[in-house]
Parts: sequence; structure tokens; C-alpha cells
Amino acid sequence: MIPEVGQFSLILALCLSMILATLPIIGAYQNNFLWMSMARPLSAGVFVFLGISIAILAYAFVTDDFSVQFVAASFESHVHMREETRGTRGAWCAGSRKSLAPGKEASVSAAA
Repeated sequence: MIPEVGQFSLILALCLSMILATLPIIGAYQNNFLWMSMARPLSAGVFVFLGISIAILAYAFVTDDFSVQFVAASFESHVHMREETRGTRGAWCAGSRKSLAPGKEASVSAAA
């Protein structure tokens, strides 16, 4: 049930971000100060709901919740707790925790 809450939180963040992308701009076009002032609370809502979904994904990695497909696909039994939470990085970056060769970890290089 917990991963479903995380997915619902992610859907709410998506909906809020779509409203955030349109409502303040339309308010600026129509000189509607109420709509323009909604940008700050909407962005705070996006921040909160994204934070909840990332925290739940990290919880799924720590508890090895195999009902989440991303957790099941990147499971390695010999990984320590410290490295378990690093699996959330793969969800937001292009990387993964899967090994390229035995003993070698896949590395993600950030474009500068």
C-alpha cells in the first residue's frame, strides 16, 4: 500500500506542476493578482509531494519491497544499507545500480 501512496503523491505533483505552469502566466496576462499569487503555494505543494514520493521510493529500496518493479529489477543481495538508498538516484538520473561486470559498479557521469 505504501508504494501506491508514493505513486499517488507523484501524480499530485504532476497535476500541481501543470497548474503551476499555466495559472500564474494566465493571471499575468489578465492582470489577475490572485492567480499570480498562487505560484508560491503551488510550487511548495510540488516540492512536498515530490519529496514524499522520493522518500517512499527510498523506503521501498531499504525494505526490499519487490512489489515495486524498479526495486525488483535493481536488487542485489550483497548491497549494504548505506548503498540501498542510493538506488533512488537511478530513478531520477540515467544510471542504475546494476553491475556491468562482477565487482564493478555502473557509474553515472553528470553532464557539466
